[in-house]
Amino acid sequence: MVKTNDPLEVVIGPVRFSYLTVFKPKKNDLNDTVEYSVTMLIPKEPHEHLADPKAEIKGIADTIKLALANKFGDKIPAKWKNPLRDGDTETNDAGDPKYPGNYFITSKCKQEYPPLLIDGMKRKVESGWNSGDWGKVKLKFFGFDQPANKGVSSGLRAVQFLFKDESFGGGEATDDGFDVVTTAATSGSKGTDWDPFADE
Repeated sequence: MVKTNDPLEVVIGPVRFSYLTVFKPKKNDLNDTVEYSVTMLIPKEPHEHLADPKAEIKGIADTIKLALANKFGDKIPAKWKNPLRDGDTETNDAGDPKYPGNYFITSKCKQEYPPLLIDGMKRKVESGWNSGDWGKVKLKFFGFDQPANKGVSSGLRAVQFLFKDESFGGGEATDDGFDVVTTAATSGSKGTDWDPFADE
């Protein structure tokens, strides 16, 4: 984890992306807001892309504590929402761990403030990356105090895409397997009554 000049802004990772919605914003039905978002998975054990996950997790936790103290001072509520969650204890609708072997954070930003998207050479990226891939993410943590909900959240600032991995879900369609064709070929058609499953 790397801190920026803002003590509450950090660059975390590499992390693995889940529910990657950064190329096109999507409406959040819970708050009726159009937004970009991503869930970041942080492995609990050393990984080829993240050698020291414990240091990464501790750095994130320390920044969250700082955001909490900045908001509430010495009057931190007994119960507060923590954005850093344990994927082994958090469960899905079927009662299974959401992200076994990982901690995770979900971060968002409004449509009006899209995240910066870059690759490993810091060139702008517009597509080509999916849930399941790896990269670094710049987040800004902040405390919030609402009547029925208090805690810390994070704003999504930027994403740097670094490593491809097995896609979660269907993934993005690519043009692999296609050739460049300059003219349409029509020869070889057997007519509209041809049955491709019939014996020749």
